[in-house]
Amino acid sequence: MFRIFCFLFCTLYGETLLDPQNYLAQVERNNQNISSYEEQENSYFTQSIRGSLNFVPFFKTSAQAIVTQQPQLVPYFPIFLNHANLINQTYKASVEQKTDFGLEWELGTSSNFFKLITHPSNLNNILLNVSLDLPIETFISKTVSELGSLIPPISTWSSTQGLALKQHLWKNGFGKSDRAKARQVEHHFRSLAYQERYKLQKALIDAEKNYWQLTIARALVNIRKEILDESNILLSYIERKKGNFIASEAEMLQARSIAMYAQVEYKKAVENETAVALSFNSLRGISSSSVEEQLLALTPEMISSYAPKFKGERNDLLAQREEIESEKEQNIIDVNDLLPECNIKGFVGAQGNASDLGRSLNNSVTHPSWQGSILFELVIPLSPVKIRSVIRSYKRSSFSLDQNLRRMEFEHNQEWDRLQVSLKDNEKMLKILFDYGRIQRDRYENQKVDFERGLTSFFNVTSAAADYQNTKIELLDVFQKITNIILDMRLYETR
Repeated sequence: MFRIFCFLFCTLYGETLLDPQNYLAQVERNNQNISSYEEQENSYFTQSIRGSLNFVPFFKTSAQAIVTQQPQLVPYFPIFLNHANLINQTYKASVEQKTDFGLEWELGTSSNFFKLITHPSNLNNILLNVSLDLPIETFISKTVSELGSLIPPISTWSSTQGLALKQHLWKNGFGKSDRAKARQVEHHFRSLAYQERYKLQKALIDAEKNYWQLTIARALVNIRKEILDESNILLSYIERKKGNFIASEAEMLQARSIAMYAQVEYKKAVENETAVALSFNSLRGISSSSVEEQLLALTPEMISSYAPKFKGERNDLLAQREEIESEKEQNIIDVNDLLPECNIKGFVGAQGNASDLGRSLNNSVTHPSWQGSILFELVIPLSPVKIRSVIRSYKRSSFSLDQNLRRMEFEHNQEWDRLQVSLKDNEKMLKILFDYGRIQRDRYENQKVDFERGLTSFFNVTSAAADYQNTKIELLDVFQKITNIILDMRLYETR
């Protein structure tokens, strides 16, 4: 049995041995799709933490300047108008954070600069319009004009150090929606990462299938070459017998047809090997249809060592599970958005005033004027029946997603069981074909001896030869099935 196997697989095609591990290393190194899958997988796993960034503190600053021109009553002379420029500058700096339990806080400082600049109007015309007959009008006009020009600009700085808090109690109650958003982002990107990992794993397994496919294609060429050589030997033998008037014309035609058919099948096997070799090289980034390296022989012992010893979860199932969890988290977010809004806000701070910025900041610490406020707000949508109906629909959707996941897990396990049964059946078939091949080989050898002695017909010899060669081809088919099954089972090995 081992001699038959060695003939099938151990023919050397080159001096350099290329085993599957080295071939897959070349594929990983030179195949752009493989490197793309790896980069995408790492990228998506890194992006999966993006949702948690909503809970990190951040620094915030702003600056604003406002200039307003407006009319203003002149002090002590309310019937007269001046024009005034209001200059307001605001500077803020704070550290803010949204926690995962629904509390938002802001700790910071703000400084507000206020300046009022007045510009007297032409009060003479106003006084003349009020009273033209008063003898003192000229005196009042000049006096008011002088007073207006003497009004100094009013400016002040006000600085506040404070802490603002906001707690969500109902909608996004204690951070439920925020946590769901973070988990939704995490599950979504993990799903994408597992999809890329499955593509990577599938691509490498397909490459390994191609490796063994080329090994078997080479073995098939050997078998077809042996059949062709045997048929040519028989044809030459029959031609000699025909020349001696020992063989019939029918035997001669049969020998020729067998030789021609063997030549056609050999040509097909060579073309198939060329096509497989082209794919083999393409996967490792080589544009050639010739593979010079020797490939590793596939032995029954190697088959048993390649079979996975445990069942994990395929990466495509992990991706589907993560995507379903992402959809369920989105349902939680959508349901929470329909709830009434109930919040408590609070502020406590220390204020200091002065004519310049430095002293106002110092006063807010050393001589503060304390401030405090608390606010309770409640917003209730006035459509409870419709809202309850929509919330129930989201719950049904989540239940449906759970059912889909359970079905996926069932089919996932069922596929594993099917592969195990198929592997055992093909292993049994392999043993039967080995025994059957040994019998067919002995039968063929005996038929050749009997034919040379004239104890059997040419038909019996060709029939025994065909049965023997077909057995070896069937062995190749079973080997191909077993390697494909084992490699499909290795998809269950999660890394």
